[in-house]
Amino acid sequence: MSNEDNGSGNGNKKPVIEIIEPNKTERKSDIIQHPHVTDNKRQRLRRLVLKIALLIALLIPLTFVIGAFGTKFGIWGYKFGFGFITFTAIKYLIYAGLFAGVAGLALAFVVQPRRGVFTAILALIIPLLAMYKGLSIKNTASRLPVIHDITTDTEDPPVFTSAIVERRNKVDGVNTLDYFEKKDVRENTLVSVLQSKHYPKINTVNRSEKPDVIFGEALALVRDKNWKIVTEDSDKRIIEAVDSSFWFGFKDDVIIRIRPSINGGSIIDMRSVSRVGQSDLGANAARIKKLMTGLEER
Repeated sequence: MSNEDNGSGNGNKKPVIEIIEPNKTERKSDIIQHPHVTDNKRQRLRRLVLKIALLIALLIPLTFVIGAFGTKFGIWGYKFGFGFITFTAIKYLIYAGLFAGVAGLALAFVVQPRRGVFTAILALIIPLLAMYKGLSIKNTASRLPVIHDITTDTEDPPVFTSAIVERRNKVDGVNTLDYFEKKDVRENTLVSVLQSKHYPKINTVNRSEKPDVIFGEALALVRDKNWKIVTEDSDKRIIEAVDSSFWFGFKDDVIIRIRPSINGGSIIDMRSVSRVGQSDLGANAARIKKLMTGLEER
């Protein structure tokens, strides 16, 4: 066989392509060489947690507004709007908001570069303020008696006319106007006894002016406060009005009674009663005190 044949034979050989697969060590080194992959995951987690925390924080005041105005406009009863939405639902939103806010704040500091600290703090402020308000209300409720009927004359309280009674009878679960039979549900003590203990400065006011003059002054004060006047009896010198709260629209009925004194002056008494709810958190006593102070300063 000739050399040419050998050469032509070698020339017909097909080239061999060698495929080299990366081993496990090389794959690990590739990951180590790209740490930004892990960082991106952490940054995405941080953004997600901060968004959730901020969303929950915004839901807290929104839920309160929905519960309050839903009650005010009669969409649902006060037990659902005030009891469930305001206290139960918002309580769990506060817990969730605090958890998400703390987690977001931790991620804002740990994950590099540090971002979202202000957002995390903002998301924490709202649930913290809501918690403070809730604890403040709870503390006030624990210090005050569970009563909702306050009067300056516990022995002979002013009696509401049929105009107020008819309005109250239309309300489900309305509180009774029988002052002498009312008791605190916590201590089972008469309202008159508890009022004297907790509100000793709520007393009858005596003025030297004649009853007709005081009647005019009291009526002017009621109008200045934008209470809804129900009864305006100048002969009996009785004023009845309704004061409604802004948020939930809770209505408290008020009666002012002016009688002549022996020396020609005036004896002024007042009574304020909540239509619903066991405790008024001191609202009725504060209302009487403000109006009586206003009369004394005139």
